[in-house]
Amino acid sequence: MSRFSLLLYLALPLLAQAPLVVPFRFATPELPLVLIDIRINASSPLIAILDTGQGVAPILVNQAQARDLGVSFRESDRIAGSFGIGSGPAPAIYRAQPLTLRLGSIALGEMESGVSTALEPISRAIGQPIAANIGYAFLKYYTLRLNYGTRTMTLSKQALTKGQAFIIGPKKPLAIVEGRINGLGPYRFAVDTGATNSVLSRTLAERLMLPRGVPIPVMGAAGSVNAYMTTVQVLEVGGRRFSDFSFAAGDFFDRLTQAVGSNVDGVLGANAFQNLVLTIDYPNQRLSITNP
Repeated sequence: MSRFSLLLYLALPLLAQAPLVVPFRFATPELPLVLIDIRINASSPLIAILDTGQGVAPILVNQAQARDLGVSFRESDRIAGSFGIGSGPAPAIYRAQPLTLRLGSIALGEMESGVSTALEPISRAIGQPIAANIGYAFLKYYTLRLNYGTRTMTLSKQALTKGQAFIIGPKKPLAIVEGRINGLGPYRFAVDTGATNSVLSRTLAERLMLPRGVPIPVMGAAGSVNAYMTTVQVLEVGGRRFSDFSFAAGDFFDRLTQAVGSNVDGVLGANAFQNLVLTIDYPNQRLSITNP
């Protein structure tokens, strides 16, 4: 067992008896990132993004905040293989010392962390200081339930008995689920609570002859890429059928597929979960999108 696995193992029994329920809020109405309050070590309350698309570390700390918290890291100890949407280079991420994460009244023990400047552009965009990003390496031991109607997050050890099977990308650990567009497919969608809108491969959008709407930029950790809005008549995914569903169509999916290590045709973001309940049972690799 690795040292990293041991640290997470020590944290697990604290959630073994009862689910942990904490409120969340959106960054802004226009940017529905899932924000939760956390404490790192003995800090005052901090704002973190809950991001199923972040696969680098259980806790990724904003570099400026890391210095304020006294989190030690070395810029010579850089984590390889990071990926960020955008035309620029992927942001640098450095290994840092183990940290204690507290959610609500529960201290979840020590776990490894990373430090990066990737959260700075998000902080500026929403006008709030984002201290950290909580990602897959923490969530993977639990069933995550995000109720977008009541804005509550539940972490539990309860298995999801129904739902759709998914796989985890072998390189970048995104949950990838199959779905159909206008009755065609299946196509493969990565589930990303850190995405404020769903995105579709431009190549697939053109192959399906989807309407080309207004041009928009898609912002990511490495800058932005050009895209345009489009609409599909029917999207079927996660056990749910969506009508007149909106995607942004972008050009970065070849690089995303390479980073994930498995083919990805689209990303399911916040507009796929609006006023619904997203449940991801990571241990049993099943998910559902249901009514509250």
